[in-house]
Amino acid sequence: MGLEGKTEGMDGALAPKMWQQGKFAQILDYVAQDVRVTLSLAKQCDLEKQVRWMSNRGRSQVCPLPVGWLPVNQALKLPEPDTSWMSTPWPRSKFTGWL
Repeated sequence: MGLEGKTEGMDGALAPKMWQQGKFAQILDYVAQDVRVTLSLAKQCDLEKQVRWMSNRGRSQVCPLPVGWLPVNQALKLPEPDTSWMSTPWPRSKFTGWL
């Protein structure tokens, strides 16, 4: 969506090892940048009433948000997406089970 991206050269998979190495400030900077990017994305999607991204195959994808973001209790009532094309799809409960 044309927004600033993640911290260059950093990856969440590196965080545990870096934490063990005592690189706390770098990890906290990375996490803070993730929060800024996520908030920026949420605000932009709310303005445009859609989420846009490029698929792994290089195709532009859009998910409309006609009424903006839904509260969690309403979003959980939406039908699950069609994941029949995926080899090992994760069910919604994998993401929301802790709620």
